[in-house]
Amino acid sequence: MVLSPEDRDKFVQDCCKQARIHVTQELQWVQDLDDVTEDLLRRGRDSPWVGWFWVRLYGLLAEILTGYKGLIDTLVLPRGDSQLLTRPEVRILLTIRNACQAIRDALTDDEVVLLDYERHCQCHVHQDGYRLRVKGKNKDQLVEDRHFALLGKTLPVADVDAILNRQLQAYHADDKALAVAFAQRLAPRIHALCLYLELLNFLLDALKAQKNLEDTREAERPADKAEPPASTEEPRLRRDGVMSMCVLREVSP
Repeated sequence: MVLSPEDRDKFVQDCCKQARIHVTQELQWVQDLDDVTEDLLRRGRDSPWVGWFWVRLYGLLAEILTGYKGLIDTLVLPRGDSQLLTRPEVRILLTIRNACQAIRDALTDDEVVLLDYERHCQCHVHQDGYRLRVKGKNKDQLVEDRHFALLGKTLPVADVDAILNRQLQAYHADDKALAVAFAQRLAPRIHALCLYLELLNFLLDALKAQKNLEDTREAERPADKAEPPASTEEPRLRRDGVMSMCVLREVSP
């Protein structure tokens, strides 16, 4: 999907209203994951946060990574504006997208299936989505597969069973040991992402402070001073508009 320049700018400005909240929520989510991961490294199987680790890790890949990929691939790169790509706020967005992707790339597809399952176990009483089931108005359709959003594909239930059995047997069906192993591998990448999100929040605060200062100066300007003529160039993303793009959940990757 590629929006027209006018629609893209209009869409971004509309999302500015919630931009700051979303970025703060993303930072809080990853900070929580970073803390949980550190606890797993320190206390190992004795950590009480094993379940929370799966939920937070899945949310990072399913929502934060997807959001930044959609932002960069749909709203930034198609503009073909090399000058835009050199701006510090856009460069940090690219860095965050890459940091999220690095966490995903550290996992095999089979491990992503396992992550999906472990998260499901923490959020639902039964794991009916991983077995044969029926659907349809008259319950006359047999469903023999499951879709994995993080993989972007659907797998037969029999294949999913085989994958989960292999993964669990590698750790003697010990979910806690499995979580610790994941944490040991992902900890540096999760911490790096946390630092990048902190930097993004700092930039947002700095840009907001600068905008408030500009607004104050504008309000204090004598009324008899004429304003420069309005630009007739194609609308461009305002400084705060660029920053707001990192939270456009409506954009498809």
